[in-house]
Amino acid sequence: MITFVILIRYNLATKQQRRQRNMYKIKGSTVRLLNSSNYQALMMLFVQVIFYIVLTIPWMIFSIYAPFGRRIHNKSNNCIAVEIVFRYITEILVYTYPTLSFYINTFTSQIFRDELVNILCSLLISFS
Repeated sequence: MITFVILIRYNLATKQQRRQRNMYKIKGSTVRLLNSSNYQALMMLFVQVIFYIVLTIPWMIFSIYAPFGRRIHNKSNNCIAVEIVFRYITEILVYTYPTLSFYINTFTSQIFRDELVNILCSLLISFS
């Protein structure tokens, strides 16, 4: 994911440079709007990568610990219970990332919110 964020950022930068070379074809307000949408798209990607890393690190730690923890045979019941609870919590965190992407995009990008409102309004109008 980080690789693709870097590649997208590079692509947006080259796109902006091309636009600046062809500035005589585009009005100033349009250029500002395109730069804003590029910035918001990049911000959405950065926030998603940060959330992905934060939510998957506990699962990765547990996945590394689990094979070593199985070799210990004289664990107490409390230790086994803590491992089970930690496993369930890390699995829940991993599964919450896909559901959070909608909320991340909604809170991060004004353009995404505007499009969401437009879609919901068009759905409400079509059903009424």
